[in-house]
Amino acid sequence: MANDGVRPEPLPLPPAATEGRVFVDRRVATTHLPMPVVFAAIEGLGGVRGWLFANTLWWLRGVLDWCIGGPGLGRGRRDQEHLEVGSVVDCWRVAALERPKRLVLWSEMRMPGEGWLSFAVEAEGEGSRIVQTATYIPRGLWGWVYWGAMWPFHQVLFPGLLRNLLRVAGGEQWLWRRRYGGLVLLWSVVLALVGMLWGPELGSRTGLWMGARVASLAWVHGALWCLWVAGVWGLWRRWGWRYSLVAWGVVVLHASVMAGFPWLDLRWTAVIASLVTLSWVQRRDKTGAALGLPYAVATGLAVAIGL
Repeated sequence: MANDGVRPEPLPLPPAATEGRVFVDRRVATTHLPMPVVFAAIEGLGGVRGWLFANTLWWLRGVLDWCIGGPGLGRGRRDQEHLEVGSVVDCWRVAALERPKRLVLWSEMRMPGEGWLSFAVEAEGEGSRIVQTATYIPRGLWGWVYWGAMWPFHQVLFPGLLRNLLRVAGGEQWLWRRRYGGLVLLWSVVLALVGMLWGPELGSRTGLWMGARVASLAWVHGALWCLWVAGVWGLWRRWGWRYSLVAWGVVVLHASVMAGFPWLDLRWTAVIASLVTLSWVQRRDKTGAALGLPYAVATGLAVAIGL
């Protein structure tokens, strides 16, 4: 990944919460793990590991920042395990580092104000106490509007980040599926919406079965597809890519075959393959199987009655 290296000059540090108009989001957690172990997980944030929770939201915020001239999240980091003052971490830069006690990240995103994300680790008994603090100094009216707009997302992002940070520190492997599973779900929903909005017209022009004969049911088809995709996404998160890739392949095959190309009618084969796959999925994830069942049953009924 690209990285512009270490910035030599001193970087600004977050002010105290009592100094003027400062917004602070502070989260505290305790763990039985020792300080060095916890700090190692903190120091490994960003880059290929991502931000451990709701990475799709982080990604969307990075895209928005890039569109308005900011760095976005594309810079990554030079060393995934170790940092130094001035190092780049995606859209952040290390403003202060004191192992294994403190890490302060200063935001370089384009926004009407200045922001920091800080982590402090303290000994507590045989374990540790982690304080995660987001600090923001608004710049003018738009700075206040920006913080208000971001506040609901912070209530989701920051608790999830701290919770999963402790899971990583405890030894859980944070595989790439956890970073990109949300993007897979988002992209699939987008495809479903495109199919619902423009699928009937496309089908009527090309002679495909789904568009030409079931145009009036396009919204139902798209909604059921979204349920199935959500089930595959859940399987991805719980069991990894090996299981979900099979289920995902069947979903795509099913949708392709159900389009009903006139020279090859394999619709019943697709329905049966989908039901067999769902039977296999339910042994590992009953929720995922339940989400996929309506789509398979509905398309099976459509084939049976000759739609």
